[in-house]
Amino acid sequence: MGKLWIQPKDSVSSADDCQQADIYKEGTEAAIVTISYKENKLQDYKLQEDATQPAPDPLPSAGSSHATWAGAILSPSPVKSCWGWVVRGEAGREEYKIQSFDAETQQLLKTALKDPGAVDLEKVANVIVDHSLQDHVFSKEAGCMCYAIIQAESKQADQSVFRCGLLNWLQQEYQTREQLRARSMQGWVCYVTFICNIFDYLRVNNMPMMALVNPVYDCLFWLAQPGSLNEEEEVDCLVLQLHCVGEQLEKMNGQCMDELFVLIRDGFLLLTGLSSLAQLLLLEIIEFRAAGWKTTPAAHKYYYSEVSD
Repeated sequence: MGKLWIQPKDSVSSADDCQQADIYKEGTEAAIVTISYKENKLQDYKLQEDATQPAPDPLPSAGSSHATWAGAILSPSPVKSCWGWVVRGEAGREEYKIQSFDAETQQLLKTALKDPGAVDLEKVANVIVDHSLQDHVFSKEAGCMCYAIIQAESKQADQSVFRCGLLNWLQQEYQTREQLRARSMQGWVCYVTFICNIFDYLRVNNMPMMALVNPVYDCLFWLAQPGSLNEEEEVDCLVLQLHCVGEQLEKMNGQCMDELFVLIRDGFLLLTGLSSLAQLLLLEIIEFRAAGWKTTPAAHKYYYSEVSD
């Protein structure tokens, strides 16, 4: 299955609700899906075509990060659409964002996905990290690729060379994060996006990697400092990453999340010179967390109609 955008046509207004939605494949309408909700949580959806796989178990709630569904990965992207889901099938190698690489690197990555034992996986990790710091779009997608390589390596040789190499490169960049931000705002935002994406996808015994919890929190705390809150690019990054991984992070360390939101609330209430967009985004994420990491249809309509306006 290729990459599909599933976007319900109508908001959920009742406790038990079924609705139809268009499914788009790279912007072109491909099929219709019927989506079932209960208490504003995704319960099931069925395609009118190619509906051959069972519902996810456990069921992913609307606004949660991602869940495994019969070999596919579901994640709420774009984050600004709380009822939107992306389905990424394992077989569609071309769906991974590798077309921006040169031909030699594309071949390296394709081989790593298909036959990881045939390539230098530490080099692959270096290539992915390096490109993630330069390409904001790729930094959002790289976690899916890394997850696929780790799974392929584990099945082939029961090893973790790629994962160790990836974490080593992440640690090296983390240690120089202050210099990275000073040198390149885009590189810094890409790094935060990438490490959060890796945290979102990588699992050990079906649990998020504890080794990444503190580094991810540190990056988000940096984004919540007064100097960063005056930068719309960093505010946008902070809010998007909290939409993606905030709920998971809170489960891992609730005290840190409380402290982070003290900074966010203080910034929203006390900082002068915040742009209107920054104020809107900060208020939205405060309410999003207060509602149990969910966005009500009314709030979604209000905030994102304001953003689009």
